[in-house]
Parts: sequence; C-alpha cells; structure tokens
Amino acid sequence: MARKSVSLTLRNPSPYPREGVVVRAWQPVAKRLDTNATSARVFRVGPGGGRNPELLPLPAQVDVLDPGDPERTQLVFALDTLIADGRDDYSSSSGIVRVEADTADEQAGTAVAEQFYSGAKLRNEHFELWINTGKKRDEGEPGDFYAGSVTSVELLTHSIDHPLLRHNRLDALDANNWFDWDRHPEQRAMQIDRIHLIRPAWDERASFEAFPYRDHWRVLRISQGPVRATVTIASAPFEFPCRDADGDERMFHCTVYRAISLYSGERFVGDEIWVKAVDAKSGLAQRIWFVVGYFMMANFTSDKEIFRYPDHPGWFTIHTEVNEPRQGYAFATDSRATALWTPPLDYPHRGLHHRAFSWEVGPTRVAHSFHAFRVQTSRHQLTDLAGMMWYRLAFKRIRATLETEK
Repeated sequence: MARKSVSLTLRNPSPYPREGVVVRAWQPVAKRLDTNATSARVFRVGPGGGRNPELLPLPAQVDVLDPGDPERTQLVFALDTLIADGRDDYSSSSGIVRVEADTADEQAGTAVAEQFYSGAKLRNEHFELWINTGKKRDEGEPGDFYAGSVTSVELLTHSIDHPLLRHNRLDALDANNWFDWDRHPEQRAMQIDRIHLIRPAWDERASFEAFPYRDHWRVLRISQGPVRATVTIASAPFEFPCRDADGDERMFHCTVYRAISLYSGERFVGDEIWVKAVDAKSGLAQRIWFVVGYFMMANFTSDKEIFRYPDHPGWFTIHTEVNEPRQGYAFATDSRATALWTPPLDYPHRGLHHRAFSWEVGPTRVAHSFHAFRVQTSRHQLTDLAGMMWYRLAFKRIRATLETEK
C-alpha cells in the first residue's frame, strides 16, 4: 500500500532560476497527511510528470521549535537543483515536491547542536557558535549581562589562506587581535538587549520595555538533521500590564523565544524571534507585536566602515578594510532595521565606543534575521553578501505552498 503524500507547489519569486533551503509551517501539512509524526520525507517530482513520475529524495527534516506550540514546528528541506523562475507576487509555479510522514530518525548533517548547563553550541564545517544562556559567561568572572548572547564565533580557518593564521580557529568577534592582546571579556554578539512593546492608544501610560539579558535564559529545544541544526532558547518571563478597550486592566506573562540555526555547508546564522504573551486570567497565549533591540560588542577597530543605503532598512554591514584580517559582519532581516548606533546612547564605557553597536528590528510578530561573520573580505563582497541574505533568505524566500495557500 502506497504511503499517503501531499503535494507542495514551489514558488520562486525571482526572474531567474534559484535553489536553496525551503522552510514552511509543518502543522497544515501534517493535518493534510492526518499524522502526528514529527519526521517527514520530501521528494522532488522529476521532469515528465504522468501518473508515475520520478520521485527524487531531498534532504529534509521537521524541527519542533517549541514543544508547547505546534504552530512553530517547521518542515525544512533543501533543493538539489535550480527551480524555474517565477513571478514576483508568488502567483506562478516553479515545481512540485511531495511530502510523506515518516517515523524514522532524522539523518545527521554537517551542522550539529549540543546542549550544556549554561548554554548551547552550534557547529558546522565553517564555524562554531557558543550561545550563552546564563547571565555570567564563566563562573568567577565579573559581569552578569551575557544572557541570550553569542559570546564566541570561532571561524574554522582551514579554508582561509593567510600567513598569520597559524591556528585552525579565529574568533570573529576579535579577529583583529592576532595574538590575544587586549581581548575584552565583554565581547558578544546577537544579544537581545531589549524588547519594546507598545500599549494601545487608549492606555495613557508610555510604551513598555523589557531587558531580557538581566535574567537567565534556558535552552528549550535542540533539533538537528541533514539540513540544519537549531537551538531554541527562551527568556525568563516578564509581566506586561495594559488596558483593553473598555478600560479594564489586563496582565500578560510574556516570554521571548529565539530559534538560532546553522545550516549544513552555509556561512550564515539564522535567527527567528517571537514573543508569546499569556493572559493571566484566561491562560490563553498569543504572539504579540514587538520591537527587538540587538547589541553587539566586537573589535572592529576605530577604522571600521559602516555601510547601508539610507532608504533601505533591510540590511547593513560593518567592515575593517585597512587592518588585517579585514574583519566583517553582515546583517539582514525581513523586518525594518533602525539606525545603527555606535556606541549605543546609554553605553557607559567611553574607551570602548568603537566596539559597541546597537540597532532595533520591527515592529513585527516574528522577526527573521540573518547574521554573517567574515574575515579576508572586502566591502563590496560583504555588501553583496548582505543584499543576497536579505533578498533570498528574508524578503523573497522560496515558498512551498498547499493548493489552498499562496
């Protein structure tokens, strides 16, 4: 007896053929398959069609990002060939894949995740991230403001040809510091500095800000497969009071969630953020609109260049052109990124102004952002990379839709 399958239509919004990773919600597909499985097989329908078309297996996995919220479970698969160009509004088909539920264990890929007491590690063949969930970085060291940040981005330098790179790793947050001189203990990246929530117009109180780095985060879930490895972390809950339209006071218990992903063979970091608010009286949960504030402290030196188009809020780059090893950082998002502040307006350490950066993203109910850390790169290479991440991964992703979706 043949397994039940569901067809998904691939939609490429670009006027040229594309390939890459496709991410979509798993729950509607599972409902159509009438399954509770959290594993799947995906097949590309080969050319020719007919009643018995050739079915070519694709690397695929199902990631449970939040066990308490099935809507956050995602089907992830990687295309193995270019699909046809399509229309900008996603109205045209660029191919078909078929999905079957599976009960087998996911196959491993080159991206892996490990959980530890105070955080988690993500690693693929290009670099390794340490995600710090505790307020402190190391026991006995000063500072209690590292929660929810990436405190280490180690580039694996076997593929970088440079005479000064004598070791097989290089810290991308301090790449200009060849010999570990003046390494600052507070360096970190990708930290959620604050969450900004806006009260409704009938509530006379000012907007609300929470600072999730002040409390410990926790590792909620780790998932990995042939396409990517993901760590979902959750902040400590915080209370958000506001009034509804008839003036009654309501209290929400809010938690910030992040799914940080490394993809097999890729050199960027995926970062998905959402805020869940639970009504204190009813117990009902909802995802609410928010603005997320990022903070980064990295040694780009005082000769750094910041590039962004004034009228383009989707991406920016930071680059050190003069000093070796020409360190760079690229950021892209599907939400609106504000101005990049260096230093942040409230940053207290005057002697380290050139190392501190902050910016905001939103308002949104789910922010999809992407980070890339580079050495031995030029400003043009870095800006091309940022534009590519923004267009292909955030703004105009390839979609896989059911017949009732677009």
